[in-house]
Amino acid sequence: MTNLALIQPSHQYINLPSSKYMAPYNLLRLATFVKEKIPSLDIAILNEEHGPLDCKINADYIMISANSFTYENAVKLAKDAKSNGAVVGVGGIHATNLPIEVLKNRKSIDYVFLGNGEQALCELLEGKNPERIANLAFRKNGEIILNPKTHLDINSIPIANRSFVDMEAYFSYCKESNHVNYARAALTFTHSSCKWKIKSFDKKTNHNGCIYCSTNKNPLSIMTPERTLEEIKYLVNEFGVDYIENGSDSFTSTKKWLSSFADLMQKKGIRLPAMQIYARADEINKETARLLAEINVVEVFIGFETGTDSGLKKLNKGLTTADGMRAAELLTNNNIRIEAAIIEMFPGETKEESQKSFEYAKFLCNNFHISKICAYTLTPTPGLHVFRELIEREPQYKGEDIFELEQLKKDYAKHFCSEPFEFYSEMATKIRLLKPAVDASGMRTNSAPIKTIPGERRHTVP
Repeated sequence: MTNLALIQPSHQYINLPSSKYMAPYNLLRLATFVKEKIPSLDIAILNEEHGPLDCKINADYIMISANSFTYENAVKLAKDAKSNGAVVGVGGIHATNLPIEVLKNRKSIDYVFLGNGEQALCELLEGKNPERIANLAFRKNGEIILNPKTHLDINSIPIANRSFVDMEAYFSYCKESNHVNYARAALTFTHSSCKWKIKSFDKKTNHNGCIYCSTNKNPLSIMTPERTLEEIKYLVNEFGVDYIENGSDSFTSTKKWLSSFADLMQKKGIRLPAMQIYARADEINKETARLLAEINVVEVFIGFETGTDSGLKKLNKGLTTADGMRAAELLTNNNIRIEAAIIEMFPGETKEESQKSFEYAKFLCNNFHISKICAYTLTPTPGLHVFRELIEREPQYKGEDIFELEQLKKDYAKHFCSEPFEFYSEMATKIRLLKPAVDASGMRTNSAPIKTIPGERRHTVP
């Protein structure tokens, strides 16, 4: 019997190809941390995206990591694990934001890990009194105990050991997917939290950052350039990785770090594999765009979100449409592809604003190196200010831990938007059907010339 099984549930509401071809980084990091502290422990990582786990859940301890899109499946897995006599814990953003509701409603779940669960899991496995373990919630004598939360510096956590999973199995899914133009992809994180989220904390609403982001307010923690290079070399040398997706909230949050990393690459004479990163538009300037190209970033995911500055303000994005245009132009000039995101159904969005977003997305596709348009409706999940607003209008959701997400969206649109959910859903589909300017290899897909304009010229929103 395996002593500890770490499980990634399958997505219930969305098809997320990367869950199949990207090994679950959070579980790999957790397994590596625990194994280093308790070498005798037998650890297995299971991914439900690769097939049903009914007959495979056989361990003393079962820990499941879930978000709001996988939580319902996590509950089913927890029931199966508990029926086999396991101690069951759940972590991830959904349970972190609803620990009381989870422990009240789910008798099959013994523990909830709040935020960073690495140290808490080690101490639990070592037999420490749960009341003295930070970042842990549990039941005691019919009461729910919520212990204080602490944060781990990203540099205190060992580089995730990928040998806990069969990387070749993940690469086989990568080859079958049309999502990336590479055969051996891997996921990494170098930045924990987001500078804008920390800067923009609003005491009145008790919310910080963009209203659609459910990441908790943790201090900004960045992996050193040296450790970042060490992990990349490990992935390339041990597994032949040819594509790295960096899932950090914003890879460009500090220009000093980015410059130091690029300088280290140059000093070592190393050519990195192709990389995709996430970035804020207002953090892209001439220097950051040049540095990104220098370290072989081939694609940047940017949340343009909406075609109006008023909409960006409602989203608490902290930037303007002009920032988005400028970022698109600079990345295009450096031959870097852009994956663009648009959000429909933000608070108070009108038909006119929605149409503006469509025209904005169309303009981006026709004029810049857009390789993919992602358009979706705002989902008011636990941990968001919009979720707290919604349950004040719809009190039947109070005390619940499982939600029908489509109904949440419909109720949110009913109370906070000018049009019904179906209107915004159709508009998001319309935007997704726009033809990007380039494909995953950078080849043109439409006949309109891309405008790569040197100098300081700024586009205006159509």
